[in-house]
Amino acid sequence: MKRSILVLLSSVLLCSSLLVNAETTSEGKTGAGIEFSQKKIISTPRDPRDPSKPFPGKKGALTAYEEDNEQNYSKATAENPKLLSINEETDFGLSHVPAKLSFGQISDSDGVSVYHSRGDAAFYEDELYHLQMMDNRSTDGASWHISVQLKDKITSASGAHKVEGAMLWMPKGEARNELNQDSAAVDTTNFETFDGYITDTTPLEIWRTKGKADTRGKAISSYSWAANGMELHIPDYTDFLNESYSFSVIWTAAISPEM
Repeated sequence: MKRSILVLLSSVLLCSSLLVNAETTSEGKTGAGIEFSQKKIISTPRDPRDPSKPFPGKKGALTAYEEDNEQNYSKATAENPKLLSINEETDFGLSHVPAKLSFGQISDSDGVSVYHSRGDAAFYEDELYHLQMMDNRSTDGASWHISVQLKDKITSASGAHKVEGAMLWMPKGEARNELNQDSAAVDTTNFETFDGYITDTTPLEIWRTKGKADTRGKAISSYSWAANGMELHIPDYTDFLNESYSFSVIWTAAISPEM
């Protein structure tokens, strides 16, 4: 019964919330002559494998996100996929986070049931999950970092049961930036990436800028990882109710202090 209940977890919405800590700065120019200002814009979808190019949709390049709401979510299918976002005018923040985290195949390891992630073609997530980050601030403040945390414990549909000791494994991803000469190449000069366990107690930093280049992390950057690379770890001693379970993930973009 325990496993049959948790398998339902892979078919329910595991939503990704979007939190952005933003501040505006004065207008400025980089040494490359690219202007960054506090003017707020709505970013367009980019290819996570090359953020200088538009996102390759099923019927051609996508020029805009579709609003992340219940109606669009329910209408998304593999034949008619939707790239969703709570994308607002800003000069700093995340434009896109994963729409759905699904888990299927189960394995056992040292008293823990491990549920492996699987992507969903209905949201263009069959191969990759990805984040899209925009930083159009002046170069006076160029450093930022991205962290992720479970909003709460995995919870039954009625709210009567919260799962203790569950953790979500996040693999190390690949970072790219549209301003690089080879924008399709993984950027290890201006970014650091990290793996680790996501919990409901402490944010896990997964992506940050590094170095002193004026253009580090500027304009559009992408962060991607394999859709089958995440793992949900549940202690074997957990007793489940005869209900479906779900959880939410908070992705946070924050400004880092200049060193």
